[in-house]
Amino acid sequence: MPDHVSSPVKEASTRPNSDSKKHFQFVDSSKPGRKDLETRKLIRRHVRNEFVRLNGRKIRGQKKTDVDEQGGVEARLGTPSTSSTLDSEESPRGSVDLKVPMPFGYPTETSGYPIEMGNETHALLSHYLTHVSKRMYPITGLNLKSNPLQSPEWFHFATTDSAMFHAILYAAAVWLALAQGWRESRDTIYYRSQTIAVVQQRLGDDSTHLTADATLGAISCLALGEAVSGNEQLWRMHMEGLKNMMLSRGDISSLSPLMLAKLRRSDITGAIEYAATPLLQFPRSPNEPTWSIVPERWLTETCSGLSLILLKSGVHADIASAMIELAYFTQAIRMASSIIDLSLDPAAFAEDLYWIEHSLLLIPDSAEQSINKACRLGALLYVKAILQEFPHSATGASVLTHQLRESLDSIYMTEDNVFLLTWLALVGAMSSKAGDRIWFIIYSKQSTNIGGILPFDDGALPLTRFFDLRRVFGRLLDAIWEEILATSVMNTLDIDYETEIATT
Repeated sequence: MPDHVSSPVKEASTRPNSDSKKHFQFVDSSKPGRKDLETRKLIRRHVRNEFVRLNGRKIRGQKKTDVDEQGGVEARLGTPSTSSTLDSEESPRGSVDLKVPMPFGYPTETSGYPIEMGNETHALLSHYLTHVSKRMYPITGLNLKSNPLQSPEWFHFATTDSAMFHAILYAAAVWLALAQGWRESRDTIYYRSQTIAVVQQRLGDDSTHLTADATLGAISCLALGEAVSGNEQLWRMHMEGLKNMMLSRGDISSLSPLMLAKLRRSDITGAIEYAATPLLQFPRSPNEPTWSIVPERWLTETCSGLSLILLKSGVHADIASAMIELAYFTQAIRMASSIIDLSLDPAAFAEDLYWIEHSLLLIPDSAEQSINKACRLGALLYVKAILQEFPHSATGASVLTHQLRESLDSIYMTEDNVFLLTWLALVGAMSSKAGDRIWFIIYSKQSTNIGGILPFDDGALPLTRFFDLRRVFGRLLDAIWEEILATSVMNTLDIDYETEIATT
């Protein structure tokens, strides 16, 4: 449990006298300055256990509704409410270099935070500023003009509102839990419930307060946390509430570009995790896109060349348009990563990224053809590989890869689409694990044989001219080719294809 008690509002600046006068027999009998490591560990454990015992009384005194607000985490996920890794003395929180002023925020009359702060809380805040903030702009080596989530303006906004402050601490706790292989931790449960408690207090306030930027931002943190933790239904619940609040607000033009990006990120990230349709509308702004830095000739050639490949393969025009913009976007990223004095505007970067992902998540017609779905899913997996977000979500790319497999399995292979299908199968193989990976390897073996594609000659695939697999996946692509070569010709799938396709 964090250093402070579970009140969602600012707490008193002093502790009860009975706590301050509490004596610990073992500590009192130990001389100060002892260098014995085991003794120091025992003292810390003794004090920590007493702290947990005292605060445990307050937790046990909570109303049942407070527990219900947490969503029955332990029963729902089947995971422990505490992580031994998080609680250990070797925890990353204990070794992180704090980036926030330690004295600022302790229970004093000059405290600037809406909650009482302690060492663990400061460590979580530091993790948010140094690690969580990078997940929104995760590409290594990308030159951005700034990171808005690390700006003084955002720090002030996020740490002066109780709901928003608890929400960013929840986001930091989720990051730590996922990084250590957990879906939940003691901190994620605590800060989620605190955020929900503050938002629920505001339900009785006027609509202006309820739809304030900080309230919307807090709910977006809750939605994103549930999405990456593998809780689809809770993600949908938060996004439905966020959607209704934005509709009741009416005009969203007053929202900052960063806040809009946060709301869209929560919506689109969850939709990608579960191959679902986004819930929020996405009006495109008139601002210049990131690919305005790309030479016009390259854009023109890409548009004509990629359109020909995709439309010839039977891909819907709307998906082809989204793929073309993805090609533009990746070229802009490549230029901004290789040219020192060239940088991208973070607002334009976020909008273009989420716009492309949003477009790839939309189904162009009610009865979607398998080739269209496969192309959408493969492109989304390619985007995930470009972003290289760490830590990975609880579900990873499993939903996307499984649905890509099902789509490819139902496509009739022809001379016109064999190269596109091979590119999609390679992306699926490099993005999947276990059974799905083996299936993609066997599929790639057959499609390369049918299309006359030589091993390691991925450059012969027309799509790699615009979506380079080797640049994005690196050595993993060679490993996949090795597996394709090692796959016995006896391992085949029941693929329908035209016998007229060249096999040499």
